[in-house]
Amino acid sequence: MREPAHRIRNISAAILAGGKSRRMGRNKALLPFRGGPLVALVYETLQPLFEDIFLVTNDPGPFDFVPCPKIPDRVPGKGPISGVDAALRHSRNPYVLVVGCDAPFLSPSLLELLAGKTEEPDLVIPCGPHGPEPLCAVYGKECLPLIEESLRKGDFSLMALIGRLRTREIPAEEVAGVDPGFRSFMNINTPGDFRMLSDHDQ
Repeated sequence: MREPAHRIRNISAAILAGGKSRRMGRNKALLPFRGGPLVALVYETLQPLFEDIFLVTNDPGPFDFVPCPKIPDRVPGKGPISGVDAALRHSRNPYVLVVGCDAPFLSPSLLELLAGKTEEPDLVIPCGPHGPEPLCAVYGKECLPLIEESLRKGDFSLMALIGRLRTREIPAEEVAGVDPGFRSFMNINTPGDFRMLSDHDQ
């Protein structure tokens, strides 16, 4: 992995590892890939870029090997929006990059691109072939009131939240310039997804 010229300033990084992995049948963050657990590869991608990195999980025990703080959801059991809420509240910076624990092909160039677009919006989100990717995006603390309102109302959809934020979408064409295969957005939910991930690593 190439080293960045300098670490990204004013942005923390949060790895969401709170999912139940029901369709996978076991904790997908711990699945073996390239000689280690998936979540370790995600951390290793972020480590050269960010000074403040933490894992959002309500079960920290299995992640002792990841050398960063582990924080719980404030409102557990509500899906990724709970993780974003916890990440923003814990972040010591005004922005936080939120990524999933099962995305081993994150592009450092894409993360640097997102980090460079945070001047005005509350959310910087890249688009792939299937639209916006909320689990590879940079959220600002100004999102918190709307997240809190969504949680209070029982609306746990990240996509619905995105429609209410001051959002800067990075079009797929621009994303393709730094991540031509959109590999940053490859993640897993089922055993079949995991087999496909391995195929892409050939």
